Amino acid sequence: MERREQVINEKTREIKRILKGLIREGKTRQALILLEDNWDLLSFDIELYSIAGVIYSYQMRIREARDIILKGLKKDPGNFDLLFNIGYICELQENYFNAWNYYQKAKRNIETEEQGKDLELVIESLVNKIRERS
Repeated sequence: MERREQVINEKTREIKRILKGLIREGKTRQALILLEDNWDLLSFDIELYSIAGVIYSYQMRIREARDIILKGLKKDPGNFDLLFNIGYICELQENYFNAWNYYQKAKRNIETEEQGKDLELVIESLVNKIRERS
């Protein structure tokens, strides 16, 4: 691996670690500042699209969350986290049909048992919301 790539990968890993910590602590404003200061790294790591979407959605900046997640999906249409997160955004907007579709796409791209369990709970909750509306 080229030295430049190695430096970028190390920086990206460190930024993601810090961002995840800030999100866990509820410090989304600081997370957003850090993300925006390192925006150039987005093109190098698909997970940063998902992290950015989470930060925006926690701040109820739904349009930005949706837009960044959709950009990530253009690069990696089968990414579980991006599909899950865009499903969540649709659910927040009460667009349950699209949420269901994205969750089903995410289901086809599960990578871990934990993802499968989390997704099943979310789908069950969505089905209950749909039933309540009927």
